[in-house]
Amino acid sequence: MRPSDEARQRAADALRSHYAAGRLDDTELERRVELAYAAATRADLKALFTDLPWDPRSRARSEAFWGFQRRMLRAHAAAYAGVNSGLVGIWALTGAGEFWPAGSIAGWGAFLGGHWAIARAVRKSRGDSRRRELPPPRRGHFLKRV
Repeated sequence: MRPSDEARQRAADALRSHYAAGRLDDTELERRVELAYAAATRADLKALFTDLPWDPRSRARSEAFWGFQRRMLRAHAAAYAGVNSGLVGIWALTGAGEFWPAGSIAGWGAFLGGHWAIARAVRKSRGDSRRRELPPPRRGHFLKRV
């Protein structure tokens, strides 16, 4: 995909900030800025940064986005449980005939399962493990680790 002029300018500005941080010398900065303005694809722009550290601000944005996704998954699960519990309660109070809440439970459950599966796959691909290791037991501590 071809980069916009704005993307080229942002790349040149980012290269200048790496220069200001001392990661590039004068000649390297000049060469990379020329390549940034001459880039024909976004991959060409990305190649200019392969040996430079990642911008922590973009990492913070990514963390904020995935934190929002985790909160939405919890809200999705809570709404699923609340609404379907209410439907089962109504079903039970009205004579418990044919189990009509099954459609809501199955259909909404499929969407909830998909939401969970996507969140889990993305978390694994990012290397973000939710399991925390227990600290080693302190010397002389009376409780044993299970």
